Amino acid sequence: MIIRHEDGKQKVARIDFTQTDFFKSPYYFLKQNDVVYVEPSLKGVKKSGFLPDIPSLLSLFTVVLSTTIILTR
Repeated sequence: MIIRHEDGKQKVARIDFTQTDFFKSPYYFLKQNDVVYVEPSLKGVKKSGFLPDIPSLLSLFTVVLSTTIILTR
């Protein structure tokens, strides 16, 4: 996403860098004071550790549950 101020107004444009028409876009060249915001991908967020690793949580849950069942018999 590119946020640009022109003529006293804020313009927001969502840009898809995978499309070839991006090269013809007025946002291809950045201007002074443009703000570029790149949304994080889910894969990147998971890799950073902000979201728990589901398989690891399931493994831990299974071990705790199995231990609880064995100890209560």
